[in-house]
Amino acid sequence: MSKRTPAPSKPTAAVIGLGIGRGHLRALRANPAVRLVGACDTTPERISRVRDELPDLTADLFFDDYATMLKRTKPDAAIVALPNALHHRVTLDCLRAGAHVLCEKPMAMNVAEAQEMADTADKLGKTLMINFSYRFKPTTAAMEDVVNAGQLGEIYFARTGWLRQQGIPRGVGWFYKKQQAGGGPLIDLGVHRIDLAWYLMGKPKVTSVCGATFQKFGPNQLPEFDVEDFAAGQIRFADGRCLQVAVSWASFCEHPEQMWTELYGTKGAAIERNTGGGYQWTVKFLQDLAGYRIGGEPTRLPSQGPGPIDHFVDCLVAGKQPGPSAADGVEVQRMLDGLYESARTGREVRFD
Repeated sequence: MSKRTPAPSKPTAAVIGLGIGRGHLRALRANPAVRLVGACDTTPERISRVRDELPDLTADLFFDDYATMLKRTKPDAAIVALPNALHHRVTLDCLRAGAHVLCEKPMAMNVAEAQEMADTADKLGKTLMINFSYRFKPTTAAMEDVVNAGQLGEIYFARTGWLRQQGIPRGVGWFYKKQQAGGGPLIDLGVHRIDLAWYLMGKPKVTSVCGATFQKFGPNQLPEFDVEDFAAGQIRFADGRCLQVAVSWASFCEHPEQMWTELYGTKGAAIERNTGGGYQWTVKFLQDLAGYRIGGEPTRLPSQGPGPIDHFVDCLVAGKQPGPSAADGVEVQRMLDGLYESARTGREVRFD
């Protein structure tokens, strides 16, 4: 790997894409260790909305063309929060313009694009982080602590998923168009769940995947819908362990949103779920003590640590490699590609 270019003690940053990027913009403004120098979107309505929400931001910070913004502001870091099909090209442009990059998930449309992004960052000595934001939750930190302490023993199997009853994204039309999104809930929701479980398992090397996709509701609701609305699969690793995943945008599941990550080990299990059909979380640990199966929630959780944006900035200032690295993004993309290919062919996909 090339020596990474250090960022200044107080780096400058710009945000490209003011849909989901609005949240990243707020996080940057709240962080005293970084200075915001640009915000870009091609949609005038989005720029107007952000200016209304944040009236202290001056007009000269806003751009409708990211190339112009990069040239004029020369940011030390760029946040790429655009439709999936643009991640590859825009990230490369930012890296070549001299910026470190935090790219939204999924990293790219396929593993070839993801690998080029990682290789380019490496060649130029730039940091490239992928926004696997579910690694930053307190319940994740609690599970990490238990795993790292050896309390679960050998984790040999995991399950993860994210099911929605009626969750086809309608407000932004590109989500359900394969040419722009690359896929449906597997690449949208599954990318988070796969990364989280794989990360908690210690990021083992993937050797094969077997997947299936279904399109049962979307085409009846939206005429341009051409991706899956349900996907399931199994991922096998070089050490013999495996991970099962199931995701949906539309299904007859019990709650509006069902999310889970379950780790099964030789000494115990850890089970994380959302509660109330929303985005609150609980984690439970199970062990066998003196012949009794004991389980319950921890009496306390770790305090909320830095979020993805703050972690990215911290790593730039300290010259450290970020947690969700470009290499992690490539490996998760490999799993996604394999699951889609297996679903297409009806066969298991093996990796060298």
